[in-house]
Amino acid sequence: MEYLAMERGNVTEFSMAHIAGFQSLNFQRVGKESTSHLLERVKKEVSAAKIEGLMQWVWGGIDPKTKKTNSTVAKYVRECGIPTQWLVGDGVTDQSLTAIQIFGIDKKKAKTQAIAHTGGTFRKSYSDEFGTYSYVGGPIGMQACVNAKASQTEQTEAAFEAVRALCKLDHQTTFKSVVRTWIYLDKLLTWYDPFNVVRTNFFKKLDLFNKGMIPSSTGIGAANFENAAINLSAFTVVPKTKAVSFKPVASPLQCPAVDYKSSFSRAHVVTHPEYRQMLISGTASIFQGGESAYVGDIAKQIELTMQVVEGMLKANKFRWGDTLRAICYFKDIKDVKVFKAWMEANDIDCFPMIAVQCDVCRDELLFEIELDLIQAK
Repeated sequence: MEYLAMERGNVTEFSMAHIAGFQSLNFQRVGKESTSHLLERVKKEVSAAKIEGLMQWVWGGIDPKTKKTNSTVAKYVRECGIPTQWLVGDGVTDQSLTAIQIFGIDKKKAKTQAIAHTGGTFRKSYSDEFGTYSYVGGPIGMQACVNAKASQTEQTEAAFEAVRALCKLDHQTTFKSVVRTWIYLDKLLTWYDPFNVVRTNFFKKLDLFNKGMIPSSTGIGAANFENAAINLSAFTVVPKTKAVSFKPVASPLQCPAVDYKSSFSRAHVVTHPEYRQMLISGTASIFQGGESAYVGDIAKQIELTMQVVEGMLKANKFRWGDTLRAICYFKDIKDVKVFKAWMEANDIDCFPMIAVQCDVCRDELLFEIELDLIQAK
């Protein structure tokens, strides 16, 4: 299987059955492929894979200016039964559906339970004899504050509180069970600092800093289908026995993000009797001290970013081949060809990913990658 199409520099679909029944299905628009054709490919592959979708990222199908949604994509999101983050990246100029990533688990491997709410919020859980694991979230900031015509920071406060409430629905999960978050802010570059203040204050209120419970995270510029200021989703782990645990791990080549007032952990490792899972936060070209590196040079930014990620892999005894899913964020999607060149130069010939165009948390950063890995014990 290819991880990147050799023609036209597009990413192509990649799927692989993994340990414990986990699987990611990745689809990228090829050339001028129509939305309906791309969705037909998605439906066919999902049916063949026989997985229960736990989370999906749908990119495009939203007008960047008006936020009007494509009716074909809306129908798919409404009927697919998979909790969805439906997004369009900052800097995108058209309404085309560009990429879909679906993360799921073999239907025979784990028992799942789903709860859906109005406004696109969700909670979907799977469980085994060792623990319960949930994806919670959605475009919940606006839903919680719509009548108040809430500000960006008010929506952020409401979004974190809504995730906290979704966690508590089973009377055993709390926000302290959150291992990882995905945070997509509309027009991120205009209010990322105020957002960080709200997030930090929320974590302080729950005493997460003192308990070492700061989630790993991705923070990216993207609008959502509800036209909320924030789309916040999370992954939680609730152990049933001591055989399941999770802990944050450091990046050998970067300082902790909290050193420059960004409240997230670099990565987490989840330990399970059958596997070890590593969840790496959105990672970009930042020097050890927190300064942006190689401003204006996409090739060097990609090189440093991947060196940073590799440092975390080696420190925790993972390899590139353990990658379960990844999203590459580009300020200019045309730069995917530079990433492809890096992959080829480093002999990485299969990689389950999608590539999307978005703003990263600093205007001068041109590339960011998030990835999850899994390894049998």
